[in-house]
Amino acid sequence: MEAPNPSSEAQPPGVPTAGVVLVAFVGVVVAGLLGALAAYGIVDVDCRGGCGANAALAAVVGALIGTIGGGIVAVLVLRARAQWRVPRDDVSPDDPSQSVE
Repeated sequence: MEAPNPSSEAQPPGVPTAGVVLVAFVGVVVAGLLGALAAYGIVDVDCRGGCGANAALAAVVGALIGTIGGGIVAVLVLRARAQWRVPRDDVSPDDPSQSVE
């Protein structure tokens, strides 16, 4: 008895593809990097003298805030995209009077 091949089975509706998940991941990473850059820049401009530790701490906090915010947006976008194309049971695809639009 052979185990079923998961790649041969059809994906259920609403499951994001690997490409979409990769784009969401890259977006979260970029949001974290931009958050770190913005926080570092704000502390670096505002501080006089040796503020390397303060700027580094601000960069870490900014990266965390940016990553969390980017992650929230990515999850909301993936959920909205999953619900957008889910087939409805009450609409017949052959009946033009029941438009989904």
